[in-house]
Amino acid sequence: MRVRACVLAGLLLVGAACQPGAGPARTASSPPAHTQTVGGCGSTRVFVGVAPPEWSRAGFSVGAGNWTLPWALSAGGSVVAHLFARQLVARGERPDGSANKVLWVARDVRGSLTVVGHPAASAEPQVTIAEQMTNGNQMPSIVDVPTPGCWSFDVGWGTPASRDSLSLQVLPAGTNPSS
Repeated sequence: MRVRACVLAGLLLVGAACQPGAGPARTASSPPAHTQTVGGCGSTRVFVGVAPPEWSRAGFSVGAGNWTLPWALSAGGSVVAHLFARQLVARGERPDGSANKVLWVARDVRGSLTVVGHPAASAEPQVTIAEQMTNGNQMPSIVDVPTPGCWSFDVGWGTPASRDSLSLQVLPAGTNPSS
């Protein structure tokens, strides 16, 4: 009798764990694996289909369940890059004429943002992006780098200096990014 009760209890626990919505809650820094899309490289993942952290959504009217804009979270979790371009293209040379638009958002900004990009395997060449901040913690930009490959973007702000980084894949010039 006791064995039967233990087996029944075990089956109930396994069945409950397999139900939709069961298991640990997901956070913005650990979205479901099926939401990964092309665009990230190195340790950076680019996500679509799941909302980014709430602190990075100011000015967006899309609800959390309807999020389609790709985004990447920095290594330290303090910067989000919203990728209006979906994927970056070297020199900004896109067949459709669109731009490599990225909205950089920092969680706790003290001052303005500066973004310095360089190939992941090298410190040179460097591309510096320093634009006007909007909504207190956002910096819209056009990101045109000279060569394709994995590029690291080091984001810095404030005094004392705060830094975080993420990496994005850059397609060859003239490439039509996936939609």
